[in-house]
Amino acid sequence: MKPLLIALYLSLSVLVAGCAVSPQTITIVPQTNLSGPFYGQGRTLTIEVEDRRASSVLGSRGGVYESSSVITIANDINAALRLAAQSSAAQLGCLLYTSPSPRDS
Repeated sequence: MKPLLIALYLSLSVLVAGCAVSPQTITIVPQTNLSGPFYGQGRTLTIEVEDRRASSVLGSRGGVYESSSVITIANDINAALRLAAQSSAAQLGCLLYTSPSPRDS
């Protein structure tokens, strides 16, 4: 009886583990490591970020169920990258020009 319970437990574990991996999301949290002189020296800088991908899918893990094992982005990648770039530019001594863009004026 005990081997039967062990086999049942292992079978259920494999079944549950197989269902738990699909789909997956990641949160983009860019990190920068700055050192050196302040190259900005008060210069004005505009930072624009644009994600031109057709969807938020980064890819898939592949395998038999490739279409259902996609990896997507959980947050707004444009905002995450823009904030990281703006923070880095400010740390380097740049002044950030936010709106309207200099090309419009």
